[in-house]
Amino acid sequence: MLADSTDAATFDVAKTVPQPLIMVVENDLGTRNMLRTALKTQGYDVVEASSAEIALAMLSENPKFIIVDLDLPDIQSDDLLRLLRGRNDMIPIVAFSNRADESCIVQALDLGADAYLTKPFGMKELFARVRNMLRHRRTVAQGGEPVLRSGNLSVDLSRRLVDVGEKRVKLTRKEFELLRILLQNAGKVLTHRFLLDALWSQPADVNQLRGFIRQVRKKIEADPQHPRLLLTEPWIGYRMLAPLFSKKPPARLLPPPDGALIAGISSLPGSRPAFGIRSPGILAIAVTDPTPPGV
Repeated sequence: MLADSTDAATFDVAKTVPQPLIMVVENDLGTRNMLRTALKTQGYDVVEASSAEIALAMLSENPKFIIVDLDLPDIQSDDLLRLLRGRNDMIPIVAFSNRADESCIVQALDLGADAYLTKPFGMKELFARVRNMLRHRRTVAQGGEPVLRSGNLSVDLSRRLVDVGEKRVKLTRKEFELLRILLQNAGKVLTHRFLLDALWSQPADVNQLRGFIRQVRKKIEADPQHPRLLLTEPWIGYRMLAPLFSKKPPARLLPPPDGALIAGISSLPGSRPAFGIRSPGILAIAVTDPTPPGV
């Protein structure tokens, strides 16, 4: 099964309006085909590049989003990210790799990736990253200072007002700046170093940052010990979950499209590669987002 009924309906609706062009950079043909098929079921236009050289040339087609494998054989991952960012410093980039160690993840984020996924990863996670980053870019392109919303949290940037439900919350200047940076980079993992440099002109350490994170969580989270909005990326930094950007209070929101399409590629003896929900060998589900106790 290539897609369930929800995926098909999403694609039919999406065809009625122009869709952002997404570039997939992946040297493995099977994985590239899988990603193209999955993205097209969500209504996106897709172009493909099998090497870094082709990817850099295809930037002339003005893609609005890049999904890139950092394990390409023709270039080092740090060089690839530098080149992509050198050509376009605004385009959202989701990088993925077999490498799950902290140093590789932090390096990719610091070099310009907006998000990092470790293989195997799930289509739902990828779709959510794409939706959130494209929504954020549209808001930035429209100009002005929007009202940022996530769950029952509402932040008015121009008036510097923060509401949680019907309750007005008072934040210090530094707490507000921290929340603003996180919301304006919605869905993106911000490293400890990035936040420290953005918030303090004088040298500061991670313990100071953690203190501010705890204070902000106390004011915006229903249960600060189990946060649902301001999330920890273990050993790396923090991420604000999927806010909505609006000049006005939003109308009733429909749930996002179900990214139920999962593609599997199995290397186990006796198994066959297939699309759809399949086992063994699923290229899905395992996303490195465990949240340890505390901060």
